[in-house]
Amino acid sequence: MAECFIVFTGGSGSMVLESLVHMAAVSAIDYDVIHMLMMDVDQGNGNVARASTTVKHYCDFRESMNSAAVKGLFKSELKLYSWMPYHINSVETRDLQGMIEDEDDALWLARALYTEDEIRHEVSIGFKGHPNLGVLFLENLFSGVDEKNGLTDFIHAFVAKEADRLMLVGSCFGGTGASSIPVFGRFLRKRIKDMGGRDFSFALLALQPYFTLPEAEEKTLMIDSKKFADKVKTVLSYYPQTIMKPDAINPLYQHVYLLGSQERVHFPVNSSGTNKQENPANIITWFACVAIKQFFNITKASTLVPRKTQLHLPWLTKSTWEWDQFASLVFPTLEQNCAMLLQVAMLYICKLHDPVLQLGKEPEHSFFANMLRDYATQQRVIFGTKLKTLTDYLARYVNWFFQIVTHLPKDGITDTNQDETRKEYADFHTCKYELVKKAFEEDNPIPTEPTKEDAKPGLTDAQQRLRAYRTLQLDSLFHQKFLNAFLICKLENKRMEYWPFEGQAREMDENAAMYQKAPNRDDTQTQELVERPLAPLINEIANKRFLTRGANLESMLSYMQAQEWTNATKIDTIYKLFVKSLFGAVAHFQQ
Repeated sequence: MAECFIVFTGGSGSMVLESLVHMAAVSAIDYDVIHMLMMDVDQGNGNVARASTTVKHYCDFRESMNSAAVKGLFKSELKLYSWMPYHINSVETRDLQGMIEDEDDALWLARALYTEDEIRHEVSIGFKGHPNLGVLFLENLFSGVDEKNGLTDFIHAFVAKEADRLMLVGSCFGGTGASSIPVFGRFLRKRIKDMGGRDFSFALLALQPYFTLPEAEEKTLMIDSKKFADKVKTVLSYYPQTIMKPDAINPLYQHVYLLGSQERVHFPVNSSGTNKQENPANIITWFACVAIKQFFNITKASTLVPRKTQLHLPWLTKSTWEWDQFASLVFPTLEQNCAMLLQVAMLYICKLHDPVLQLGKEPEHSFFANMLRDYATQQRVIFGTKLKTLTDYLARYVNWFFQIVTHLPKDGITDTNQDETRKEYADFHTCKYELVKKAFEEDNPIPTEPTKEDAKPGLTDAQQRLRAYRTLQLDSLFHQKFLNAFLICKLENKRMEYWPFEGQAREMDENAAMYQKAPNRDDTQTQELVERPLAPLINEIANKRFLTRGANLESMLSYMQAQEWTNATKIDTIYKLFVKSLFGAVAHFQQ
């Protein structure tokens, strides 16, 4: 059984973990079991919470299917271990002042090396891009790791499985990740050896600066993305002599992957710490999966454990943002499987979502009425509850892709005023820039100029920043060839309406309201209204057309209705048959 072990540190590490989950869903990362340790001192980090939620939805859906793959997707079992050191909140360790309060000499030295803000900073909300501060606290934390927790469970599993390779993922310019690279690496090496683990190959995936942030309103120890370059120079000048040791026979890391992009992704909010730090998914943290796949695919022993550290540069190329960024030899079916899962979401949203809401009062002779006619109301509720595990995951998947295509680096995004360029992308997206803009603004309205009646004419600074950010998102969306811009906007629109995340207002549109007001109506006209944005272009969600000519949602629904449902005696069996037929309907029409 092929199993892999990966450690993810800090906010950037958690975003790579989130991408890895979705790559596992489309079987691009297809190990039997993927063990993932997520570590961050900021226990309320929004990106950490989002990654954990994504893993939960993935695992809940697989469990609902008895951990079986569905049409070649969702092959891998995911095991998440979390270590968020709770005792960092104690008075003695929550800031540097508390650590050295009774040591006068240490306090004088600290004041020579750190600013007053750094000395008094409470690290329970993260190190805020100050690895010089983080290293001190992590050394102290790791020296006392003895009790049973996610970290020790992960190490026990690694030793028990006699694993021969391990990877640590984090940024080399931030706080927790950059602090962990030298300290956590040494700790893991020693602890695994002390527990009787075998020799193993250790890889480091270090993300270089890949995003920019607006200037923070709060000036106290906030992250300044303008200083990222200087921090990386310092870090990279330190690594060769310590963790890499090019002249040493047994370096800390045998493989070092440095990943970055000359053009940066723009994050809209400068909030380093707590649940406010929830940065959008992006192609850099998605592309990091290339390095993960490459390392765990090494088969030659001399390559896996070289005498000296091997440096790898999986750098994003300067070209159009499209599927070619991912090597076809490494991910031969990536585009097809990603498109298939999006098409499953499209089929469900257009044809099945509203009938599912009507379970228990569905019209006579409808699809669900025939399928569930022998089951009591309570059994139908169980069916709907199980089905929610799928929709919870699909909601995260759709939103993840939407965030990626609206947060691409500026490189590769050309001037929208160039007619030839705009026509090229309009042909790909099967509609003009103006229609993409209209679809995008349905859920992402750009502030307009105020009317003459406004008491304070002109846009506020916040409105101007939002308007510039929305324009950048729109340009990113239009100048990429991963997904049809118009369709992903419409799909995200329906996702927000039907499958909103916690805290997102659920607004029922006119079509959904019609279903509740007239459950026994002739629904032909309403279905046409619901399907119009998505259904006609289902075969054009990605760059290539993977479905047979003429495939549409009606034919897919007919395929599902033609399945044999009457032999099942348990609602659990009916549920599994339904999910398999949903995925099978899309797979059936693939070329």
